[in-house]
Amino acid sequence: MPFIDQPHLDTFADLIVNIDERFDFHVHRAFICTRTEYFSLLVKNHFNEMLTTNSTQSQLTLKHIRKELFLPLVYYIYSDDCEVNKKSQSSKINQSIEI
Repeated sequence: MPFIDQPHLDTFADLIVNIDERFDFHVHRAFICTRTEYFSLLVKNHFNEMLTTNSTQSQLTLKHIRKELFLPLVYYIYSDDCEVNKKSQSSKINQSIEI
């Protein structure tokens, strides 16, 4: 994913999304909130998930989600593109055929 491991992108990040209390992702609040209603509601603290860490950054903790699932979501939010894993795609096709 092109934006991972690019520290210069953290310069203007104003939100830290903590995944499973182990991984921190520095994101841009205005961007993810305008792209998804879910993050907009979380950031507005409708579910009491927000913590203020300092005057310029807040932290949002998401539990029960794996980093491997969160990364493609963030990638999609930032790029409006997604990568489809052929293995998962074929398993989804098989599941839909069984139904």
